[in-house]
Amino acid sequence: MGAGKMMFSLSSKAIYGVTALVELSHHYRSGPVQIRDIATRHEIPQHYLEQILSALKRTGIVRSYRGARGGYELTRHPDTISLLDVLTELEGPLGIATNQQGREPLAVLWDGLQDHIREFLTQSLGDLIRLQAAATTDADFMI
Repeated sequence: MGAGKMMFSLSSKAIYGVTALVELSHHYRSGPVQIRDIATRHEIPQHYLEQILSALKRTGIVRSYRGARGGYELTRHPDTISLLDVLTELEGPLGIATNQQGREPLAVLWDGLQDHIREFLTQSLGDLIRLQAAATTDADFMI
């Protein structure tokens, strides 16, 4: 990491969790999606994905079905599930980690940045899908 750069990072648990939820969002109201299909499509270790989806099931974001046609699905519309809620469930309270502890002049900066990140993350899974679609469409027209 070069001088002057700040890093914002999420754990693999959060990244895989959001990835799985986006996949489930694409299949909303189309029936459950099998965990092995999500794991294979996104190169996520299946056992780890099972743990993540199990945690999201306990929070009521997804539900599971057993059996040959079983799998996971969202419990509500993707537009009603915010990224902030998902990340908080998977990571705990989100905050800016700095090595500036005890340096009060910068506290306002970090608090402001944290507020902007939280505001951005109030977007829903549906918003994320629309952003991805727009980015893909824009990339198709690049010369």
